[in-house]
Amino acid sequence: MFQRSLLLPWISFFLCLFMLQSAYAASAPIIYVHGVGISYHPFEYLVPLKRAFKEKGHTLFIARTPAVESIQSSGDDLWNEVQRLVPSGPFHLIGHSMGGLVARSMLARYDFKGRCLSLTTISTPHRGSKVADWALEFRQDKRFATDIFEIVRKFYNDSWATVFELSTKNMQEQFNIGNQNVPGIRYFSIASYIPGPAVFYTQNPYLLIAHRVNTQSGSPLSDGPVAIESAKWGELLATIPSDHYANTAPIPFGGKIIYKDVIDIIVKNLEKNWP
Repeated sequence: MFQRSLLLPWISFFLCLFMLQSAYAASAPIIYVHGVGISYHPFEYLVPLKRAFKEKGHTLFIARTPAVESIQSSGDDLWNEVQRLVPSGPFHLIGHSMGGLVARSMLARYDFKGRCLSLTTISTPHRGSKVADWALEFRQDKRFATDIFEIVRKFYNDSWATVFELSTKNMQEQFNIGNQNVPGIRYFSIASYIPGPAVFYTQNPYLLIAHRVNTQSGSPLSDGPVAIESAKWGELLATIPSDHYANTAPIPFGGKIIYKDVIDIIVKNLEKNWP
């Protein structure tokens, strides 16, 4: 009886400590990192991502990173944004498209001393994009219509350096070797694909061109620029029907709005792992 009475305070102490740590992690804010070719402004002021996460009981911040810049330079900007948005305590990261690579670059080069709990990437070309390969190979080929490359050029904001960074060769031979996962941080991913016929689901000319390039390159399941095998990184949470834009914004996909489904997947995973 005496030993039992001695153990009870310790059991209560560790139980309280566990509950505090769980609450600490569950209340951790989320930082969203947008992709290439678009600024943070639409996500900060127009796209209702922040409101959608708030309805789920989570705080979402939008990182003010450049629309087009090198992955490493954008990663440096993201480091500054993290210090501005969450100067102390734990946080989660979500990266869409190249934003996932920017987040990986930052995490690999800066020590957050355990503050970053997870990174969830959505439609991120972790193994490169065959669309970038195609653009680099044929941009000087006169057989291709100029207007097609004009569409591709506008997507990358006229930055061929960015196109090279996202090539399969650079991603697999350079980036992934130099930016490996950080121990102690959980990595999750969500992949998307446009079912066929693609024109039934999206009329965006860039997405249709990109989807066709991926299909002809042996990757029929893609969201346009990113094939599902390239989007997988860490633990795959889901592979969903969506194009490259509809999974993070209220853009119709096959007549449906699906970005909130993606938010549900992310929130359920965070609450499961950090209850």
